[in-house]
Amino acid sequence: MSAITVLGVLFFNGAAWVSERILPVVNMIVTLSLMLIILLSLVFAWFRKTRRWLGVAMTLWATLCLFDLWMYSLLLTMAHWGKVWTIVGLFFFGVGVIPMALISSLFSRDWVNVATIVAMCILFVIAHIIGTDFADSDSN
Repeated sequence: MSAITVLGVLFFNGAAWVSERILPVVNMIVTLSLMLIILLSLVFAWFRKTRRWLGVAMTLWATLCLFDLWMYSLLLTMAHWGKVWTIVGLFFFGVGVIPMALISSLFSRDWVNVATIVAMCILFVIAHIIGTDFADSDSN
């Protein structure tokens, strides 16, 4: 039992440390790739044979956006409510830190972070739906 606890603490501290270090880089990659997706969609969505590639690119971008949202939420929950509530959020299949960050931002009246989390969730859902629709489109 103590070995599992030690592994959990190491994972938690490691995830927080990595998120602090690479979040600015991931934010930049997400922003640049969004601009690239917008430029590609102007060309690739026009031709039927290239829509599948646009769908794959949008789905990959949505996954990257979700990863960025997860790291952002992990750090935000830790900053607002501390390690205990962040661990509680991680027990909900790892993605529980996203609603925990939203709730902690609401209680802290941090409206900028609330808007950021909601906007990133909406972007993820829209990009994933459009991306899977294009990826599943018939190339004939």
